[in-house]
Amino acid sequence: MYRKDEGGGYMMGMGSHDIDFVCGLFGEPAAVCADVRTTIAERPRADGSMLAVDADDTAMLLLRMANGTIVNIMTTAVALHRRFRSFEAYGSKGSLFMDTQLMGETPAEVHAGSVDQPSAVVVPNSDRRPRSGIEPPKRRAAGSIVALALMLEDWLPALSGGTADVPTLRDGHRVQRVVDAARESSAGGGWVSLLA
Repeated sequence: MYRKDEGGGYMMGMGSHDIDFVCGLFGEPAAVCADVRTTIAERPRADGSMLAVDADDTAMLLLRMANGTIVNIMTTAVALHRRFRSFEAYGSKGSLFMDTQLMGETPAEVHAGSVDQPSAVVVPNSDRRPRSGIEPPKRRAAGSIVALALMLEDWLPALSGGTADVPTLRDGHRVQRVVDAARESSAGGGWVSLLA
């Protein structure tokens, strides 16, 4: 996470999931403009020495999607006393938003509303549980463990040659292209096109 020459950086480590998520929702990205930086250039190690850091710990991406949607992704690993995730989507017929603790013990509360409603309402969380029936451990990562187990169950058909909605190498390549373009943009490239 700390050295560029070793593939480090939180934009790729954490933000890659957000990039993949918004592409899954809104389609192909057409261009990106970004500010990607290293805020803390030295980190203390357990042995008392200091680690020189040149990989990003903070990134702000503005994406233009091919369908006209504008997406803003902000990732930071240096927000003191804040460990949260939020998501907001606004359209001409409704909105959806969520705030939750990162690796929190309580499930995210999603709110949605349409132009026909006086205000947003809480969308019930899924009650789906892993088919194994095994209860997750009682710790902060329990929600993530359940989500991973459900995702792996959804992928099982692909392992035996069936069809499943499994991320592909093409999806990973798209994310890498966005990350590379964001770094190029931040280095002075302005808006960087992602269209071939």
